[in-house]
Amino acid sequence: MSEQVIAFPELESVLTAHINDLRAKGADPVILLDETTEPTYGVCSRTVLVVNGPELTSFTELWIEDYGPLGMVTKGSITARAARLFVDYLDKKRFPQQAEGDS
Repeated sequence: MSEQVIAFPELESVLTAHINDLRAKGADPVILLDETTEPTYGVCSRTVLVVNGPELTSFTELWIEDYGPLGMVTKGSITARAARLFVDYLDKKRFPQQAEGDS
């Protein structure tokens, strides 16, 4: 039995346009992650993370067994500064005594 190949044509289109736009502006974007989840209860998703300088952009599209790809891509961005703030927050949650000593 062959494994089903799940396609995300809208995500591919949006991602290609984004990368081409960045390259046209002289940037050198890097794909940090390109991951498709295993279908669970007939639903899976594909997420692609693209880094361009100090910004990380996330693209995600859902796929539903009875419908295929939903044709809607969610896009979100985070700056390096915001990512550092988030990591600092997590570190303080994991190591509260150490964080108190930093104050």
